[in-house]
Amino acid sequence: MASDSIDYEKEYFTLLDKYNELIYAVERKFDNESRHQTALRYIREMEKMANYLSPEKPAVWVEPKFERREWNVTPIVPEPPK
Repeated sequence: MASDSIDYEKEYFTLLDKYNELIYAVERKFDNESRHQTALRYIREMEKMANYLSPEKPAVWVEPKFERREWNVTPIVPEPPK
């Protein structure tokens, strides 16, 4: 049953890389917001606009591939350049 085992550390770092890729795609953030909050705002605004512009083809929720887990590790986020 080795195929059922999950390498949680590898999965964590894969997800962290993907999260950082999204967050650091935000080049300019709004005042009083974190990069995460600004990225979330962008995504929500674009999703809302796409649904408004194409009501006959609304976005469909896609279930995540993996179940949601609580991680017991603090993410490592690089310091911004000075």
